[in-house]
This record gives sequence, structure tokens and C-alpha cells, in this order.
Amino acid sequence: MQKHTRQMLIVILAILFSCFFISCVSQKPYVQQGDPTKSFFREQVRYPYKVKYANAKDSDGSLWEIGYMDVSPLFKPNPPVLVLIHGRACSGAYFGDAITIARKNGIRVIVPDLPNYGKSIPGNLSNPAVRSLQQTREVIYDLIVNQLGIAKAVYGGHSLGGQWALGYALAYPEAVEKLILIAPAGLEELPAKYFPKGFAQTTNREDFNFFPYYASKARLDYSTNAQLIEDFYFWRLKIQGKLVPMGFFKKETADTRLATDIRVKMIEGNPEEFERYSLTSIRDVYNLGVEIIKEDANSIYKQYNQINSPILLIFGEDEPFYPKKISGLKDLKKEMIKPFYVKMRTAGCPVNVKLYTDSGHFPHNDKPELFGNDLVSFVKTAKVAETANPDDF
Repeated sequence: MQKHTRQMLIVILAILFSCFFISCVSQKPYVQQGDPTKSFFREQVRYPYKVKYANAKDSDGSLWEIGYMDVSPLFKPNPPVLVLIHGRACSGAYFGDAITIARKNGIRVIVPDLPNYGKSIPGNLSNPAVRSLQQTREVIYDLIVNQLGIAKAVYGGHSLGGQWALGYALAYPEAVEKLILIAPAGLEELPAKYFPKGFAQTTNREDFNFFPYYASKARLDYSTNAQLIEDFYFWRLKIQGKLVPMGFFKKETADTRLATDIRVKMIEGNPEEFERYSLTSIRDVYNLGVEIIKEDANSIYKQYNQINSPILLIFGEDEPFYPKKISGLKDLKKEMIKPFYVKMRTAGCPVNVKLYTDSGHFPHNDKPELFGNDLVSFVKTAKVAETANPDDF
């Protein structure tokens, strides 16, 4: 009897170890050609690490299915935890290199797809297409803190994810140990006139072209021109024979190839999922803007000095999208980075600022090794090497 019990225990432990090991080992990502009869994100896209699913609630009680990668270092109990939040029109799939480097250095990394993006699209098609960034923060808090039991973690966010992380730190200060802001939105204020009040409730795509400056970019979110997308994503887009000085990725890697293939092959994929992705991508321009309206006395922009978590702020020196023309600002370093740095320093919140050469709006993808090393160093020590001094800007 005892022998039988020991054998059963060994089998159970072996199964548990295998499940843990599989979830922590990278897998070869791929994107199959889209098939409108299947779920594109569930059946035709594989991320760099195994994706898990959970149902999480926002404050209205709405239940959202969240797809997320949860990768732990092997044989390291109670590792530090890093949560990475993707940008607008993206998904967590482009964090593969960052996850791998962090895991090898003893860090557990959790990468959720926000509601209505990536792996968090298929299970939410019956949910409202309209949701705020704050609702997504509530959902991720429910997942990370309430369900996974992680009371405190380092939170990192790219672009939209950067502003998301700033707002998350304001909403849940007790849950945030440090912040990593990667080419973040939210460091400039936008005039209210560009964000009509009625737009918050509309679900009609024709109403999404809500200010002229964004019109050309909005079309990219619904574009079915695969070559246009490919060229723009890799800084190769030409207009009348001249190279357009903007795009997503300056370097082709497994992560950037995956992100691009997802967007291109989505065109022929499930039409409901493509519509939800495109609709959400454009709506989130509004969702970002209404949180940082210049005339709003209670905007999150005006509350940043309440944050007391150490911050790592990273921008590419060739940043093509910030500052936005509608903000009235022209200089990224002098008019966005420096004021934020001074404001936070005055409030007693240290900010490490780092600029990556030959890098654009996706510095974590353009310089994956550098970013990975900085990420590990900051998570473990709250410091990184070779920082810039914004006082000199």
C-alpha cells in the first residue's frame, strides 16, 4: 500500500512538474494564413510562450476573458514579478525577447493581452466593443492581484501601455513596486476640442474619424493592404518615391516578424475578430486622449506627482509619434521628457531616463538585448547604466 502511494505521488509530482516546465519554456511562434471560418487568435496564432486564459471582472461587473503568458524562472521560489502591458493596436506577442531575458535572470513575467486585443479578442466578442482604459486596469488588477495572488509587482508598459501603467499606479499604488515606461503615451496634454463628448458612447466606425490629424493613421487600423502594412511596420513606406520617416520596427527579429505577420494575416482571418481589433485600435486614441485633456483639472496627467514608485523611462532617439502635433509641443526631450522628470523629482519620485540610439517607437524591439539587460537591472536594483540627464536637455 505504501509502495503504491509513493508511486502515485511520484506520478502526480511528475505531471505537475511537466505542466510547470512546459509553461516556462519558449515555443516557436507562428501565424497561419487567416481563415475566416476559424478563430484567428485562438487557432492560427501561437505566441512565444504558452497562453493561459482566465475570466476577470471590471467594476461594472462585466466579465472579460483574458489571454496571458505567465512565465516563471526554473527552480527559483518567490521570484520578483514583472507585468508587461502592450501598446495600442498590438498584443503581448512582441515581448518574447524580454520574457526570455527576464526569465533567465530569475524574474517571473506576466504578459496579458488587454480586453479586445490579441488573445483577449475571441472570448469577448459578445462583450461591449466600448470600454475605457480604466476598465481594462480593473480587469488586469482582478487577474494579477485577486486571482494570481500577486499583491505587488513591477509594471511595465509600452506606448498606450505606458499611460496605462501610470494610471494603474494612481489607481492601485499599493500594487506597484516600480514602473517601466517604454515610449509611453501620456506625457503631454491634448486640447479638449479634439475629443467630442458624444464620441465616448458611439460604436459606429464612421464616427471614429474624429479629428483630421489622425485621419490618415486611422485608415491603417482598418487597412487590408498587406504591402502597405508591411512597409509601414518596417520603416519602408514611400509616398511619391520618398521614404516616410516613421514606422514601427527598425529591426527584424522573431518578435517583430510575429507582430507584423499577425497584422497582415489577420486581414484574411475571422472578420469579427478583425473588426474588433480595428475598432478598438481607433477607439483607444480617444480613450488615451480623454485621460490627459488639458482643460480637465482631474486628468491623470495632473496627478502623476502622486506616484511614488521608482520609474524607468525609455525612449528611442528616433521616436516618430511623440509629441503629437495636436499637443502643440515640438521637442520630445525638452518639452515632454524634461518636464516629467522635473515634476517627478520635485515630488520625490526618482526617474531613470534612457535614450536608445537608432531606435524608434519600439525601443524594446529595436534593441532587445539592451532593453532586456536594462529591464533586469531595474527590476532588481531600481537602477540602470548610462542614463541621460534631462537637466542637460
